[in-house]
Formats: sequence, C-alpha cells, structure tokens
Amino acid sequence: MKESCQLQMDFQKIEKDAPEFQQGYQQELLRLELSELLQTLRQERGLCWKHFASLVGEKEAVIADIENGLWEPSLFTMQKLLLPLNLRLSIQAVPLCAPVLE
Repeated sequence: MKESCQLQMDFQKIEKDAPEFQQGYQQELLRLELSELLQTLRQERGLCWKHFASLVGEKEAVIADIENGLWEPSLFTMQKLLLPLNLRLSIQAVPLCAPVLE
C-alpha cells in the first residue's frame, strides 16, 4: 500500500481544491483494496473462482468482477464471501496518509 499512499499524496498536490475528485479517488482505492484482499485470500487457500463461487453461493462471474475491481461489494456481500474462508469482516478507522505540506 506504499504505492497508493504515494499516489494519494501526489493527487493531494494536484487536486487539493477538488474535494469531489478526492472523494472519488478514495472510493476507488477502497474498491481496489477490497478486490485485492479477496483475490489474495482466495489464492492463499488454493481456490479457483469456480470452487470459491460454489462455496459462497455466487456466480463465478461475480467473484471475477469483484476481484477485477469491476464491482464494489456491499458489506453484507463481503461478509458472505469471507465466511467460507473462516473469516469475518472487521471494520476500523485508520488515518489517511499525512497531508502534503506546501
């Protein structure tokens, strides 16, 4: 996530006066983090999309879309995807990267 932190700081420099850009950017980062997390967890357990989809009761295309960052799952869906991996969703607030000083 060092790269995303650096990107965030770069965008703060470029678009500091565009809060709607920052909000969209933060949403995109979250979506990509979720997709990367799910893919990593699935692969660590040696599961293909088809087998994982059957475990969670979803279509293979849904799993692929989430992992490819094409679909942002709800919190309920994320919990549903984590249960067969013997995991539960935990939410915490963490600080953003340090603001850019001029």
